[in-house]
Formats: sequence, structure tokens, C-alpha cells
Amino acid sequence: DERLFIPKVYKELCTEKILVLEYLDGIKINKIEEWNKYVDKEKVLKNGISIILKQIFDAGFFHGDPHPGNIFILKDGRIALIDFGIVGKLDEEKKYYLINLITGILKGRTDKIIYTLKLMDSIDRNTNIDELREDIEDLVDVYKDVPLKNIKIGEVIENSFEVMRKNKIKIPISFTLMGKSLITLEGICYSILPEFKFTEAVAPIFIEFIEKKLKFHYYFKNFQNTIERFQYIIRELPENIEYFIDAIKTRSLKNDLENNVKIYELNLNIKKTGIKISLSFIISAVLISSVFLFISGFFVYGILGFVATFALLIFLFFLIMKD
Repeated sequence: DERLFIPKVYKELCTEKILVLEYLDGIKINKIEEWNKYVDKEKVLKNGISIILKQIFDAGFFHGDPHPGNIFILKDGRIALIDFGIVGKLDEEKKYYLINLITGILKGRTDKIIYTLKLMDSIDRNTNIDELREDIEDLVDVYKDVPLKNIKIGEVIENSFEVMRKNKIKIPISFTLMGKSLITLEGICYSILPEFKFTEAVAPIFIEFIEKKLKFHYYFKNFQNTIERFQYIIRELPENIEYFIDAIKTRSLKNDLENNVKIYELNLNIKKTGIKISLSFIISAVLISSVFLFISGFFVYGILGFVATFALLIFLFFLIMKD
């Protein structure tokens, strides 16, 4: 990113106690009057927000401690970051979960938040779901009718974490680091320009990453994983069925099976079950690919995929009912 400067590390000169970096001719971001003569305050703040969000939601690798001592402004207007001793990492799956949680809070969709937490395996077995639902509803009610410009990101994050702690929800470390980074960044922005609209500056960048990148990457990755699992299962299915039947024939169940069920019938039933399982995976693959096509703008192909999925589901239903 042309707006960002990260000094080079001279590894050959570093020791366990000394870190040697490229010389940085910059001014600490909290020394406003010194750098404001070179570059506009609002431009610096907007660039800083964009850079941090790009690290979080695009690269998935971000500076976990962006306090004023680690941020410098260069005379050409670039922002320089130092001290990457604390960094956060977000894979595509975590990004997707994070987006769902944030949009769930801002849109007041309690069920979406709880469902996402379940997918993340973050809800403790001792958590009272009804109490969790009430706490989340109280949280989203606070921000439901508040104009975007009046919402403070730091406050939303802190209140959300408090609800999670109260209900014994396991929060990924990367989420905590991200929250800390955004809270610190918001504080810096208000200290430099008290009238700055932090949330309004964040919103368009956030929406861009949601709509154009994250969902595309997540569904594409999910589609690839499903296809790979489907191929593996289909390839291994005949051998597994044969192994299972051989195991039954050679073990103590053999006598009971011969007395009650013919091996041929058992073999047939297992094959039928295998066909149904295979068909289920095909349906899943078609459905995911249809969603992928639809959100990528290929609406006609996406709709055709949904129709095919529905037809396959009916066929599978009749197969099950027939047995």
C-alpha cells in the first residue's frame, strides 16, 4: 500500500536483545503540530483507518498494538508502523464469523449472532441460551435507532465483550486483539480531531470488504473443501463398503447375521445407503456452487442451480420414502 511504510529489519545485525531497523525519518502521530504542516489531519486519520482495516479484513494479518508510540507520520504523508511484537491473524472462516457478529449487532439480529457463536463452537455447555439471548437483545436495542455517526466503535466492542464474558462465551484471541486495535485507533482519532466521525469513516471501507471480498472468498473456499471431501468419499466408498462387509463376515456377528439377515440383503442395504450419502454430497456441492454463482453476479446460473438442488432433494426424499 503506497500510503504505508514499514521499516526493513536487518536480521544480520539483530540479537536476542537488540532489534535493528531501517532508519525512520518520521514524527510520532501524537505530535500533531509537527506533522500537520506537511499533511492534513483528516487525510491522515482516514488513511490510518483504511490501512488498519485492510490489514484485518483483507490481509488477515494486523498490527495488534497500534498506540501512538508505534505510529509515525512521514513528511510525504505516509503512515509508518513499528513494533510488530503483537500481531493478530484472521483466516477466511474467522473473517466470515466476525462479519456476521458485527452485522448482527448493528442490524439487531439476535438469532444470527447466536447461530454464528454456535458455528464457532464458542458457547459453553453451561451457558444459559435464554439469558444469552436477553443480554444480546439488550445490547442491540442500545444501537438499533442510533445514527451511525453517533455510534462509538470502542463502546460497541467493549459492551459486546462484556456480554460474552458474562455468558462464558469463548472469544478467539484474534478477535480480542482486533477489538483492542480498533479501540486504540478510535482513541487516537478523537485525540487528534475531536469532531472526527470515526464510525462514518469506517463504514464504507467495512462494507466494501464484506460485499466484494469476504463472502466471495469464504464461499469459494467452502465450495472447494466440499468438492474435495466429496471426491475423497466417492473414491473411498466402494473399498470401505467391502471392508465393512468383510469385517462383519469374519467376526462374531456372522452367526447372528446368517440366522436373521442374509449377507446379500445387508450388502444391498449398505450400497443403498452409500448411494444416498453420495447423493447428499452432490446436493450440497450443487447448493454451495449455486450460492457462489449467485453472489458472484451469475444470477441465472445460480437460480438454475437452486432449481436443480430442489429437484435432487425431491428425488432423494422419494428414495428414502421408498425404503
